[in-house]
Amino acid sequence: MFGSSWGGEATGGYHNIDAGGGSSLDIWNIGGSLFWAGMQGRLAATVNYYSTSTSGVDLHVVNYGVGGEWYAGPNFTVAVKGGASTVSASGGGDDTGGYAGGMLQWYVMPNLALSGSVDYSEFSGSNSTSETAKVEWMFSNNMPVSIYGGYSHINQGGGDNLVFVGLKVYMNGSNGGALVDRQRNGSLG
Repeated sequence: MFGSSWGGEATGGYHNIDAGGGSSLDIWNIGGSLFWAGMQGRLAATVNYYSTSTSGVDLHVVNYGVGGEWYAGPNFTVAVKGGASTVSASGGGDDTGGYAGGMLQWYVMPNLALSGSVDYSEFSGSNSTSETAKVEWMFSNNMPVSIYGGYSHINQGGGDNLVFVGLKVYMNGSNGGALVDRQRNGSLG
């Protein structure tokens, strides 16, 4: 946070992978988000740049988008997002695609959340839609670790089903807080 209601997040990284045969793959990214956080929700804008190069072939990707969350009461969050990606390769071949999505989340208890989301993306004449149902439970207000799991159906071509489970560590504040507070006052996710 750099003001009472304004904040920012930055990201960056670099990887060098040995591609064999004396060549290597360089991958790096830089980007960030600027957001406004109020009592009833958050609004954010984000831009990320990715670059990959190997043996004289360069690929550049720029993602940009906007999103928002509305806290429709103490137990409900409604979120929407949308944006685009532009891909360019050395020697031409630029292409642009877009995405949009929405999510509803219900906090059954302060440390138990159920959510459902729908995401749509389109790129180079093909599109994909995914529907996801997820549950997340945080063990304790003083131990910022949660377990989550769910199911996704991805409709691209024939359609795929995905079952997932994971562990999340919340790094926003060591003095406690329920899952609902950590999600609404923490990183953009």
